[in-house]
Amino acid sequence: MISLFVEQGAAMNRKISNFHIPPASMTVFDIISTSIFIICYGKLILPLYVKITKRKSNPPSKPQRMGIGLAIATAAIITAGVVEHHRLKYASEGQKETSSLSIFWQTPQYVLLWGATPAVLYVVMNITSKNGKPGWVPANLNDGHLDRFFFLCAALTALNLVLRSIRI
Repeated sequence: MISLFVEQGAAMNRKISNFHIPPASMTVFDIISTSIFIICYGKLILPLYVKITKRKSNPPSKPQRMGIGLAIATAAIITAGVVEHHRLKYASEGQKETSSLSIFWQTPQYVLLWGATPAVLYVVMNITSKNGKPGWVPANLNDGHLDRFFFLCAALTALNLVLRSIRI
């Protein structure tokens, strides 16, 4: 998923004044948000969880933590799909491979990022690139539908969450 986020960022406006932001540097938001979460977990999140559930200070169970992670992953991928949908709207006809939408619109998806499987991308590309079509994730993202891929991943993650909830 990270490599697709970098591809998406490369097709966005990466300029601030005279400085060009490297798309891969946006992963800093994932690192910062993870660090903040680790710091805040014991001080804010766990005490709030205890207060809401009115239980002793037992942390969420492993299935509950997995469910929380899947919910966050779904939100991250939906955010990526929405950003891609808007990026395509701002894609410049003159500059075929870029969009005027700022790369900083990717920040929420990096903050919410949890993970996904490359196997899904492989299957989607095999299905969507038939009959000479460029597929959902071609080399030039303006010719594809990366937004649809992100929404598919969000649906699969949400389905995973629902199926895991049923088993709990």
